[in-house]
Amino acid sequence: MRKPLFTSMFLVLLIFTVAALALAQGGRTQIKTLPLGKIAHLSTVEVMINNSGPYSFVLDTGAGINVLNEKLAETLKLSVVGSVELGSPMGDKPSLSDQHSLGSLAIGDVVFEDVLVVSMDLDGPFRGLKAPDGILAAAALEGHVITINYPQDYMTLQKGTLPPADGLKILEYDGTNTVPHLEVSVGGKTVEVALDSGAPHGISLPMNLSDELPLEGSPKVVGRGRTVDAEFEILSSKLVGDFQLGEMKLANPNINFNRKAPYGNIGIQILGDYSVAIDCSNQRISFSPEPGAKVAEGKAGGPKRMVRKRSGKQSYGIQLTGIVGDELEVLGTSAGLPAEIAGLLVGDKIKAMNGKQLKSISGEERVKALRGSPLVLLVDRNGEEVELTLGFDK
Repeated sequence: MRKPLFTSMFLVLLIFTVAALALAQGGRTQIKTLPLGKIAHLSTVEVMINNSGPYSFVLDTGAGINVLNEKLAETLKLSVVGSVELGSPMGDKPSLSDQHSLGSLAIGDVVFEDVLVVSMDLDGPFRGLKAPDGILAAAALEGHVITINYPQDYMTLQKGTLPPADGLKILEYDGTNTVPHLEVSVGGKTVEVALDSGAPHGISLPMNLSDELPLEGSPKVVGRGRTVDAEFEILSSKLVGDFQLGEMKLANPNINFNRKAPYGNIGIQILGDYSVAIDCSNQRISFSPEPGAKVAEGKAGGPKRMVRKRSGKQSYGIQLTGIVGDELEVLGTSAGLPAEIAGLLVGDKIKAMNGKQLKSISGEERVKALRGSPLVLLVDRNGEEVELTLGFDK
């Protein structure tokens, strides 16, 4: 049996006791629509804890349990009800963290009672950014269907269930440890992946699968990743074939590989084009492309991806290992979006944005630059400096 996991980009938590949220009695049943904020690529939602707040929580499909920033736990004077061992499936040095029980946690008008959380320092993993007050396990909201519309940056909570799974529009998932795990087809091979909106990439798989898949070439190192107790290389190669999950089908996508990962995951570069509905009570999930989006044909043999048409919110389509450091490694670009059109390549190292060296730019300023237009990047490409200008169409 798989152990309970928290598989997001910043943290991977090994949880030995995961309690589902208990729905408070007397809650309303109408749809609750809430706007989502952003910390880098991560979606955030405001919550109330014990009738105080609001507090900003990352909404993460890769979270197996709820996490509270230890500073907030101290401010709220929460009692410790136990301890939990925190670690990653890729590491071997778990550490103990305090566990607390919240009297109430409210998301909009929906109130959950007796919510178990673990507290830890979130300032370290989010260095260079304003750390959130916590992390909310998106797939742990029992009794509700949570719909996260990533293109339009909002979520809804609706009491009820999704229709029975049909293998195409509605899929069944393994939610033994809260985080949704699904079977996907990669180049004709069935592979297990976790749904992880905390991951900045598109598709990531265990390195041992690279010998079993039709790839354009041997995976090359394009960067490094880190969890709470492990560091690892990120390798990448293009799939010669299709990636398919229900009705979602991508041709010849870039695949990242990790030598330490026990299973694969799907990150925000894929999920960001979809509205994702999760029914954790029945372990069902659906993926709906943004209404009005169109399928873009890439270069000959290139991937076919949904081109995001957001209301006033656009994306350059850059996949990065993170936004911290004196240089940012490019893991890939989304087909048809400005980064690919401008010629940004896998393995490029971004050294400067808009004429400023990265070492002189804060994390929040980097995020602002990546959302603004135009964006001038100075990259190191195999020892040669290349300047690229990206922009959004008016």
